[in-house]
Amino acid sequence: MKRIPVAIVGCAVALVAGSAVAGSAARAARLDAVARPSLSASVDVSASGVGGAEQSAGQASPGGSTPAVSSPAASAPAGEPSRARGAAAQQPEATASSQPGSGTTDAPAQTGITTIPAAVAASPTGALTDQVVAVVASGSSAQVHLLNRRAAGSWDDEWVQSGFVGAGGVGRAHEGSSVTPAGSWPLGPAFGTGADPGTLLPYTQLNAGSCWVSDPGDPDYNSYAERDACDVPNLRMADFSEQYRYGLVIGQNAERAPGAGSASFVHVSNGAAGAASVALPQSAMASLLHEVHPGAHIVIASSIEELATY
Repeated sequence: MKRIPVAIVGCAVALVAGSAVAGSAARAARLDAVARPSLSASVDVSASGVGGAEQSAGQASPGGSTPAVSSPAASAPAGEPSRARGAAAQQPEATASSQPGSGTTDAPAQTGITTIPAAVAASPTGALTDQVVAVVASGSSAQVHLLNRRAAGSWDDEWVQSGFVGAGGVGRAHEGSSVTPAGSWPLGPAFGTGADPGTLLPYTQLNAGSCWVSDPGDPDYNSYAERDACDVPNLRMADFSEQYRYGLVIGQNAERAPGAGSASFVHVSNGAAGAASVALPQSAMASLLHEVHPGAHIVIASSIEELATY
């Protein structure tokens, strides 16, 4: 069995043992100074800084919202793979922190900020990275922005897409919830059911044994593994070929604290709210995989003002 933790260090992370296919030479040349660790390398979860700056790893993961199980349950949200609940609702919630990469739902909002670029520029995350995927949710709907910082220090809002977050909206999440975790998180590596579309991130092509471990009692909790058996509450990823045509790992609960959440991704939408991930149309996901580079962060909030606090 092969296992790779979710933790993301420096400018990239490894999702699974296997080969990571780089993007085109022209695009990769822009990142010739960015280290890309071996996919099979162990990752230190104590830091996830960008460009030499360190930060604490995420506290909780996919908001206890594992977006899947090997067979969908009738009561699961329609937009995302289902999850077993039961005892999961009794799991501890994430501990709050205002550090980028850790997420919190009670950070003080900054007033007077009215645009996404201004919010990112004012945020702690904006000082750590030159690329941010900003998600501003209203209920289970969301606007998803891709921003890049220019040499002069300004932030360009490259594109915006409509998408979905968890059926429970955005906030503090735990295993079994349908809440997408609020906060700032490292973004990547990438995965999908098909061949690498040309991303600059390490990429894993899913297969019949691809399993995301969502059982809090499993020592491989909140990590990718290849297993012959991937039983509930774990997620057999290949069973959801539509949602996981393209995907990115949200680096929450990098410490893999039991019950703090698992399987938080950005993935393809099937047109409805889901468990605890961020979902976009397939064309937008393909574009995102082409544009996102090592060191990118995703910031998830319920308002522009809250976005600025992460």
